[in-house]
Amino acid sequence: MNLDFPISLFLVALSSILGGLSYFVLKRFRKYPKYALLAEMFLMILVVGELMKEGFAVTGFVMLSLLAGMGLIYLIDRITRIRKINTTLERKLLREIPKAIALGSSFAIDNSLGIAIAILLFLHNIPKGGLLSEKKSFKDLITIQFVFIVIGIITYIFLANFNILAQSLIMTFAAGMLLFIVIEEGLLLKS
Repeated sequence: MNLDFPISLFLVALSSILGGLSYFVLKRFRKYPKYALLAEMFLMILVVGELMKEGFAVTGFVMLSLLAGMGLIYLIDRITRIRKINTTLERKLLREIPKAIALGSSFAIDNSLGIAIAILLFLHNIPKGGLLSEKKSFKDLITIQFVFIVIGIITYIFLANFNILAQSLIMTFAAGMLLFIVIEEGLLLKS
C-alpha cells in the first residue's frame, strides 16, 4: 500500500473535523450555512465530474454504473424515510459512505487520481464540517469520520486486486450516489 492513500484518507477525515471547529467561529454570520452548502455542492460536483471523466476513459458502461448508484441511494433514502430510520447521524453516515468508496476506489485505480479526489474532498469537507456541527454534537462528527476511514480502507483493499474495469464501475457507482446527494441538497437549498 502506497503511503499516499492512508495519509490522504486521514487528512480528508481531519478536514471535516476542522470544518466542524470553524463553525464555532463562523456561526455569527447569518448566511454561513447557505454559502457553506453552495461551496460544498460545487466541490462535490467537481469530484463527480473527475470520477466520471476517469471512468469514461476506461469504458462507456460507467453511465449505467452512475445511474445504478443514483438509484440505490434513492431507494435507501426512501426506505429510511418510510421506516423513520432518519436520525441525523444515520443520514450523515449514509452521505459519507459514497465519499469513502470514491476515495478508496480512485486510489485503487491510480495514485494521482486518488490525490486529486482527496484534495477536492478535503476542500469539500471544510464547509460541510461546519454544517454538520451546526445542529449536532462534535462527537457525531468524529464518529462519521471514523466510519469514513474504515470504509475507505475496506474499499481500497477490496479493489486493489480487481481489474481497472471493475474498479472504474465501483468508482462511478459511488459517483452516482454522490450526484444524487448533490441534487437532493440543491433541492433543499431552493426551498
